[in-house]
Order: sequence, then C-alpha cells, then structure tokens
Amino acid sequence: MTCPSSALGLTDLVNVSSVLRNIVQPSFGPICRPTLITSNTGQVVFTKDGHMILASLSLSHPVTKIILESIEVQSQLYGDGCKTLILYLSEIFLGIQRNLHVWNTDYRMAQKNSISSSLQKYIMEDFASMYQNLTESVSDLMFPAAGGNSCSKMARQVARTILSGHLPEDLVDHLGNLISDFIITLSRSADQRTILDMCFQNCVHVFPSGAYLSSRLMDGLFFTGAAHPCWMKRVGTTQFVIALCPLDGEEQGSHSEYFFTLKSHKTQEDIMHYKIQTVNVFLKSLRNHGVSLLVTSAKVSDFVLSACDSLGVDVFSCVDQEDIEFISFYTGMSPITSVHEEITDTSVCKVYSYSQTVHSGKQMLSLVCPGKSPDWQAKSIFLYAPSEGLVEQLKLLVRKCFRVMSHLLGASSNHTVTWTDSLGCFSLVKTRPEEMLRESLCRNYDVGSNMASQNVIPGGGYFEFFLCYLIEKNTGKTSTEKKTWADILRRMLLSVPQTLFHNLHPNGENQTLSFVHASQVAKKLLQDNKIVGFDSHGKLHDVIASGVVDVLSVKTAALFTALDLAVTLLRTDSILSVRKLPEQGV
Repeated sequence: MTCPSSALGLTDLVNVSSVLRNIVQPSFGPICRPTLITSNTGQVVFTKDGHMILASLSLSHPVTKIILESIEVQSQLYGDGCKTLILYLSEIFLGIQRNLHVWNTDYRMAQKNSISSSLQKYIMEDFASMYQNLTESVSDLMFPAAGGNSCSKMARQVARTILSGHLPEDLVDHLGNLISDFIITLSRSADQRTILDMCFQNCVHVFPSGAYLSSRLMDGLFFTGAAHPCWMKRVGTTQFVIALCPLDGEEQGSHSEYFFTLKSHKTQEDIMHYKIQTVNVFLKSLRNHGVSLLVTSAKVSDFVLSACDSLGVDVFSCVDQEDIEFISFYTGMSPITSVHEEITDTSVCKVYSYSQTVHSGKQMLSLVCPGKSPDWQAKSIFLYAPSEGLVEQLKLLVRKCFRVMSHLLGASSNHTVTWTDSLGCFSLVKTRPEEMLRESLCRNYDVGSNMASQNVIPGGGYFEFFLCYLIEKNTGKTSTEKKTWADILRRMLLSVPQTLFHNLHPNGENQTLSFVHASQVAKKLLQDNKIVGFDSHGKLHDVIASGVVDVLSVKTAALFTALDLAVTLLRTDSILSVRKLPEQGV
C-alpha cells in the first residue's frame, strides 16, 4: 500500500528537480564546481557529496532514483549534457505547477484525458525512433568509432566553429537540412510567397552568426566575369553576387567591354585552354571569398563542373520553372538601389536596380544597367549559400522541431502545421528582432550590427530561441491546454541560455567567470594562436575542456531526454493528479 504521508506528488517532483538545478547551475561556465559534476575528462562523474545532498531531501520515493538513473545514463552518453537535462526537467515541472490552476479551473476530465492520451501517443509512436536516431548521431559525434576522446573531438569542432564564424558542422547540417526543405516545399505555392519572404528574412535573427544566413544567401558583390572579383562596400542587407557573363564564355564576344574577350586566341585548343584557366582562377577567387553555390540559367560545361567539383563549389542549374522560382525567392526579396555609388573599379558593371521578368517562358532576373537595354538578362548568379550537405541536413531538424511541437501541443500525428495565422508574429520579429532576441535570451549587452562576430560560440540560446519562435507563431489561436504546454516548453527551452548568460556570482563580483567572458577568451586564444586543429597540451585544451562550450547537439538530446523523463514521472490517466508511486520496498 501507499503511505499517504510519503506519497509522490507534483510538489515532490518540483522539489527534487529544483534541488538538482541549484546544484548544477553554478557549474555552468569555465569553472565546474565538484559538488555534483566533475568535467576534467569530458565525462561527468557523480560524487558522494552529490548523492548525499539528494539523500538529505528525505525522499525515499522512486522519483529520486528515476531521475538519478536517467542523469547517469545521460552523462555516459553526452557528458555535461546532463546539466542541461536537469535544467529542462526542472522547468517542465515548474511550468506544470505554475499552470495547474488553469487546468483545474477551466477543464474537466475529458480535457485532462485528451492531454494524457496525446502524451502517451507521442511516447509510444514517435519518441522512441526519434530519440534512437538522435542518440546515435550524438554518440557518433562524441565517441567516434576511430577512437579518441570526446573532449578532443568537441574541442576540434569548436575550434573550427570559432575560426570560421559558423555553427558546428553537425548542427549546421541539421539546421540547414530542415529549413531549406521547408522553404523549397512551400515556395511552390505563390500565395505563400509573402509569408515565406518574412520567414526567410527572420531566420537571420535566430541562428548563430546573425549574418550567417544573410551573408551566405543574400549579401554579396556585383562584378563582371573578370578573373578577380572586386570588393565593394556593402549596401543594405539583401545583396547578392551576380556574374554578368556565362561561365563558359560562349557569348562573351557578343557583349560589351565589360566582358573579357578571346580575340587573341586563334585555335580551338587555345580558346579552351584560356577558358579553363580563366574559369579556374575565377572560381578560386569566388571560393576564397566564401561563395559556395553557383546558380545559372545556362548550360554548364563539363570543364566548369569539374572545376567546381575540385573546389567544393556546388552548382545549381535552372532547368524548369520551379527552379527559377526557387532562385527568384532567394534573390528577389527587395530591390537593390544605389549600388553603383559604392563601386569605383571601372571594370565592374554598375547595377542600378533589378526586376523579375519572364524571358523565353522562364522567370528571369533582369538588371537595369547603364548603357544596356531594360530586358538584359544576367547569365549566372553566385550566392553565399550553405553547402549541399547543409541543405540536405536542414530538412531533418526542422521536421523534428515541428513534430516535437505538434505532439507536445496535443496535436495528432498527422497534424500539418499551417501558416495562415503567423503573419502577426512574423511582423513583430521583423520590426523588432533585436529587442525580441535580447529579451528572450535575457542578455545584458546590446545586440547590434556586430552580433555575428560576438556570438559564434555554441550554446548561445539560438536553438532554444528558434523553437520558441516556432511555438509562438503556431499557438496564436489554440486551446488553453495547448497554450499551457507551449508556455511550459518555452520556459523550459529558455532556461538554459538564461543560465549560461548569467554571471556565476549574483553579487556582481568576479564577472570574468561568466560564460560570455569565457567564450570570448576562448575565441581570442584561437585567433591569437591561429589554431586550426586542436592542441591537447596548450591553453585551448584547458579552456574548452573546462566546460565553456555547451554543444547544441547535446542540448538537443537533453531536450528529448528531459521530455521523456518528465512524461515517465507523470505517467497517469490524468496530467493533473500525479499517480501516487509507492515507496521503495513497499
């Protein structure tokens, strides 16, 4: 039988998770206190003191054992990710407790059972496979089959991240996979174009290196087909690279002086040699400046494809109307004006503006240039864009985000996310992105034009903010219980960045121990030493191994694990009345 005085209730869940949270919260940052967790080897070790603190709660309920076992498993797989799991778990129970009066007041057993059924369905049908795939991918990241320890693997990845200003490769792939498929799929519908435009524009505000998506997909330069593209001062935020000539040189002789010619070459061999040489130099220059995607409406010659392949530049050839629309979606967001004022090199074609027209049955990008007819068409477009691997991987993460959200909000397994009611949220983010970002992440420093250069460290809350952004725009006109779960999930997600960006000492002293400061120190070490790989004997090892960086892929696993653990502890026919679990041995 269950003893009423020791019965497990929601308050017990809140108390246990809150104590765990208080224990691990100070260990976020460069100095991990040995109260519960030791991070000197990249692994998490539970100490005697940690278990003694739990024992001091005088709780003999299974909840203590269940949480500890889950944390220990998490620590074996993901190292310090278990600290993130504790924060997530604590926020779940606190959120349920905060919203308990809403359920008690407004809903009866039918609504309670529907919530419970949705959670059970989520666990039985979708969570198992999702979690298995996620644990395998994270396990491969942390423990590569070829050997080596997880800490050095993580450090090498972080080093490349900081130096390049991008996300970690694995997370970039996951993010890139999801959103591009989501955009490509919806962009085929003309009536969704306005919403898509706003969605795409706002992506730059929720991903690390705020300029990542913007610079890689929209910012760029205007130049001709000269061997060395000429830099210009950037104007606005939606520029892109346009080469005003075909790559293979088939039409170069028929255009103006802006195009190099082949007049000095007599034989076909000479011409081909010149083409190959020029294209290689041209592509190398593009690649050196960050261009990774070539989009063209013309046929791409074999030697051009070969050159692109050797340099790691992806080629996208527009072969049908849908492809043209896809490119127009990326390049036709806003008109470009006064670009010519910033160009001083006479070899660069001055572009006043552009417009979209239909040419030979296809939608094309028209440039208005001095001395050229209004219907003049560009032949090639070079975009600062994600690699092919990133584009493919983006699909995966976005689907996971939507699926997790749908199930947590009580949606059926075949629920389709709609976008008809999302304009209000899009408009808010579009008009006040910096304010929303600062408020959501609880940061005390300004988010300005240099946001990208300062926020290159993983763990900055962008993953959490992105999910919160999706949650907010999909719960505008939903039922009370769905909004309640949305609020719980939002609070849970934001608990980690709030912790990471909070100084370790509340009294304001020793601010150099803050996560932000430690991240900047790590970045400076990398820049000063020009480290491309990983130095296991230098200061870099000490900084990264001390817990400065929280890898986002680990946080993803911790999120799903926390959800699973919370539902396990709340397994009941009703979400409101937590089942009274018996004492151990009873």
